[in-house]
Amino acid sequence: MFLVFVYNAKSDKVSALIDYAHKVISPSTYNCNLCKLTHSNLGERKEWVNFTKNLDVEIQFYHIDEFESKFNRSYEYPIILKNSNNEFEVLINHKAIEEIKDVSDLTKKITELL
Repeated sequence: MFLVFVYNAKSDKVSALIDYAHKVISPSTYNCNLCKLTHSNLGERKEWVNFTKNLDVEIQFYHIDEFESKFNRSYEYPIILKNSNNEFEVLINHKAIEEIKDVSDLTKKITELL
């Protein structure tokens, strides 16, 4: 089993620059709460890094284009999935991610669901 985190963003450099600018200029309207929860404008949040290092489950991170290309599936993003035996199960959907307020709440929710 492994967890799959799919950010509501594309992986190309232009998209990354636009996303960065959007998070700086108007963070409240940025469309990926998973990004906001796990990253600051300077990189991954320390609490998130520590959580992922100590989790006893393999974790994979994708942008939309990377995920859809690799797995030929589509969801409403951002999303956190659990993959067991090549079967995906939604662990936390995009609506639930939008309701999470900070990285502590995210890590607690993931821990509870595992």
